[in-house]
Amino acid sequence: AVHFGVEVHIGQAGKNYLNWMGGYFEIEWSVNPWWEPEFKVFSDHPTTRGLKPFKLRDEWYYHMRFAKDMKGVTPILSAVAPISTVREKTSGRGGNPTVFKEVSEGKPQHMAWAYDRPDGGGRGFGFTGMHLHGNHTDDSFRTCLLNGAAWIAKLEVPKQGVPSKTPDEAELKSLIEEAITAIEFGK
Repeated sequence: AVHFGVEVHIGQAGKNYLNWMGGYFEIEWSVNPWWEPEFKVFSDHPTTRGLKPFKLRDEWYYHMRFAKDMKGVTPILSAVAPISTVREKTSGRGGNPTVFKEVSEGKPQHMAWAYDRPDGGGRGFGFTGMHLHGNHTDDSFRTCLLNGAAWIAKLEVPKQGVPSKTPDEAELKSLIEEAITAIEFGK
């Protein structure tokens, strides 16, 4: 699940996401600020192959509700959020005392994660960025998404990551227009 696709309601939907992908955006627990995290260090996981440090402004959600004790969850993109991205008082998607304390203490927050289901029945991948299509021009951003898709499909992720051509702004605009046209005309 990517960006808004990681947000579901607490209750059965949240339980399903915990079972399927190890985490989700929970209203009044998670936050969704616009900011520019620096991703400098990556775990040793197939979804991080080929990634280089990067920094991109986006609506990066963080403080996800994860599986108990992070069992089966591997953080993929993590960074320390600035205090300006969170409120101390509980507000829908803006903060709460728990996340405020964690951010105040400099605890890294996870914006992407991989999940191996404990029963061996499947894999999940969550990625909270992707509000801005222009970020697909960043090779590490795009490679992380492609690696995640390959990994959940149980394909072998190449050592340098899933290869792709870096699109320019004109190519991105054309792809977006093509997708909108297909949606409008049911193609």
